[in-house]
Amino acid sequence: MQTLRDLVSVWRPQVDALAKSPELNLAYQNLPNPIGLLEFEAEAQQDADAMLHRYSRTLLFPQSNLSIQMTVLLMIRIQEGCWYAHHLAQSGISEEKPADEWIRFLMIDSWHEVLVYKWHILYSRHYKK
Repeated sequence: MQTLRDLVSVWRPQVDALAKSPELNLAYQNLPNPIGLLEFEAEAQQDADAMLHRYSRTLLFPQSNLSIQMTVLLMIRIQEGCWYAHHLAQSGISEEKPADEWIRFLMIDSWHEVLVYKWHILYSRHYKK
């Protein structure tokens, strides 16, 4: 059991290191149609949820022949979940849960309820046609 603050102190450095990995940088550079990621996200939600559910237990990024779009989408959801954890922890939430429950809440539940909309708006603004 841990608080969000405890989770962020351990999880955020791991997420930052993952974001700087050569594989992720290559995926971002080779993303064929950045605006197409918005449509892909809607189609791939269930698969992404399942992969992130596994990630919540192991904290190992899925490596099994992922498409460039899925690789980028999973990383976006991990980073958004970590960002949200940081902001919720700063707001004073002190509830304790197992780390995997927190991570599922942040990357799956919160994604569907809040973060996907935030991401759609910011991503659309950045990649206007």
